[in-house]
Amino acid sequence: MTATDSKGNPVMSRAYVYVTGEGFASVRPYSDTTLTLTAGRKDLKVGDKGEFIIESPYQHAKALVALERGKLFDYQVIDVNGNLASYQFDVKNEYAPNIFASVLLQSSDPEVKFGSIEYTVDAAGHKNKCRRDARQKKLPAGR
Repeated sequence: MTATDSKGNPVMSRAYVYVTGEGFASVRPYSDTTLTLTAGRKDLKVGDKGEFIIESPYQHAKALVALERGKLFDYQVIDVNGNLASYQFDVKNEYAPNIFASVLLQSSDPEVKFGSIEYTVDAAGHKNKCRRDARQKKLPAGR
């Protein structure tokens, strides 16, 4: 969409819409193991629903979806039927300050694709409870 502002300057806006479901959609294929994951929002708060689109180059595949950050928080194996599949997850306290959604996609060919996307999670209430005693100028050796 294009328009002009009150000073006559051109202004442009763009929006993308994904429609998911079974069926064929043109997805850019990669010759390596790259899998594209697209998120509408990457800044989340505890209690939100995180969501991303898996852009599969295959009509039918299995996906291992993992929510992780140094350790595995949650995982699920899902069927991906069609080239665009939507995945949603609940944002939990333990995901702060960030979480990675990773997808390992396997087709019947057998070929494997991998993609990962990072979300930031509002860390309100997750502040470090470290305290420094400013009165002590030197620490004894060995501490």
